[in-house]
Amino acid sequence: MIRIQDLSYRYPEGGFRLLLPELDVARGEAVALIGPSGSGKTTLLRLISGILLPEAGRIHVGDQDVSSLSESERRAFRVAGIGLVFQEFELVEYLSILDNVLLPFRLHGRLRLRDADRERAAGTLQDLSLGDKMDRRPAHLSQGERQRVAIARALVTEAPLILADEPTGNLDPQTKGQVVELLRTKAGEAGATLLMVTHDHALLDLFGRVLEFGEEEGATTLVDREGAQ
Repeated sequence: MIRIQDLSYRYPEGGFRLLLPELDVARGEAVALIGPSGSGKTTLLRLISGILLPEAGRIHVGDQDVSSLSESERRAFRVAGIGLVFQEFELVEYLSILDNVLLPFRLHGRLRLRDADRERAAGTLQDLSLGDKMDRRPAHLSQGERQRVAIARALVTEAPLILADEPTGNLDPQTKGQVVELLRTKAGEAGATLLMVTHDHALLDLFGRVLEFGEEEGATTLVDREGAQ
């Protein structure tokens, strides 16, 4: 599903450098990304999704060479092909919770909104204990509730790849495990790949593979660790 070769990225203002000679993630894998703050976890997700472009190397998602696409093509690729959970949530304040979840269908013509999509959105919100809040606006939700809305939006299109950046950061301990289980279950039902950034090592047993960021000769690299499942 994801194939990266000879990747190099350095922040323009002289920050860290991310070096990744090779990375392969198979379709259907559930992979956790761990490491200290500022080590490049979020940067890697942004490179895979085409929000950032590498200074060198290739990033393939499925049969798509992301690093060769134009800006508009990368935007269309993200909307139709990736379920994204941002740390900042990126919710539209004037839309209801349900309409926020369904927003990807209104952003690109490749996604057609059907009754089944509305039902799936409502069902996912119900699974996330938000079924009674679908008509509310984001301003009337807690941080944890807003985060769960962002998770529902990432799942609703049944994209083949889900990229989640600290999706449990604002959740209580019990809800964290439930949300990760839901992400894994929904990804599994769709045959999707899940790549999730987390600082919570208590969640790592829920993943089949763990990639840990480390530093070697002044650059950030990845060490492949074995997961529990």
